[in-house]
Amino acid sequence: MYNDEVSSTRSISASIIQGSSLGPASYAVTAADLKPLHANNRVGKFAYDTYLVIPAECADSRAAELDNIAVWAAKNNLQLNREVVFHDSRRRHSVQSPPLLPDVARDTTLRVLVVSFSSNLSASDYIRRVVSDSAQSL
Repeated sequence: MYNDEVSSTRSISASIIQGSSLGPASYAVTAADLKPLHANNRVGKFAYDTYLVIPAECADSRAAELDNIAVWAAKNNLQLNREVVFHDSRRRHSVQSPPLLPDVARDTTLRVLVVSFSSNLSASDYIRRVVSDSAQSL
């Protein structure tokens, strides 16, 4: 029964429950048309996550790539939620660029499947945690 007090301008968002058997296939179909603008940039798609990898020599394409992904996400009823900028830990004064999308949080670690990488591309924190967890279970 329809409630007359409820506004008829409600927005409806639909999705597939994460962990369902339809989720990965549905996401694969949805993300099939997402391609990078620059030939050297890469888009990685894993399960429900998408990663844009921009090498240092293509850093000037960052704004255009992020705009492209933001437009694609909006068309597909998706949201961008965070960015991680990786840097060379051997450089003493690495310049951190400001976030280009105001609603996207910047993190210092990225988790891909079960492995976590820090912004200097180190997995040492993850390895320490796994070794510690293993030692505790023994």
